[in-house]
Amino acid sequence: MRRFRSVRFYAAVSPVAGCAAEPAPVADPATQEQAIRAVDQQMLTGAQSKDAAAFAAVFAPDGQLLFPNSPAVTGRDAIQAQAARDFATPDFTVSWEASRYIIAESGDLAASIGTYQLSGTSPAGPFQDHGKYMTLWRKVDGQWLAAADMINTDVPLPAPDSAM
Repeated sequence: MRRFRSVRFYAAVSPVAGCAAEPAPVADPATQEQAIRAVDQQMLTGAQSKDAAAFAAVFAPDGQLLFPNSPAVTGRDAIQAQAARDFATPDFTVSWEASRYIIAESGDLAASIGTYQLSGTSPAGPFQDHGKYMTLWRKVDGQWLAAADMINTDVPLPAPDSAM
C-alpha cells in the first residue's frame, strides 16, 4: 500500500515539478554598476547645482533620506523640499564618491558605499562635515532609483559644556 501511495504521489507531482520556472538571468554586474554610477552622477549634479527637483528625481517615489539628528524624510516631494532648504544654506557645497558597489544577484537591488564632504555657513557660523554614506538602489520599471540615502558623519560631537 505504501508503495502505491508513493508512486501515485510521484505521478501527481512530476508534471508540476517540470513546470518550475527558471530564474531570470541577471544582467552583468559591471553593466548594472555603470548604470547606477550614471544615476548617482545625476543626483550629485543636482546637489552641486542646488537643483532640488533634479536631486529628488532620482529617488524612488517612496525613497528616504536618513540623515543624522533628524527624522527620516520620505517621498520625492518631501525630499525635494528638504533638499531645497539644505541647498539654500549660504556657501553650501557637497561632494561624494562611491568606493564600493554591491549588486544583488537578483539584479534589482544594489548599494553604493563611499565618502562625502559638505560645508556651508549656518547661523552659528561656517561648518564642514565629512563622513561615509550608503545609498540603497532599487530598480523601478527597469530604472535604478535611490530607495534610501544615509550619511554618517566622521566629525566628533563637540565636547560637553563643563558648566553643566
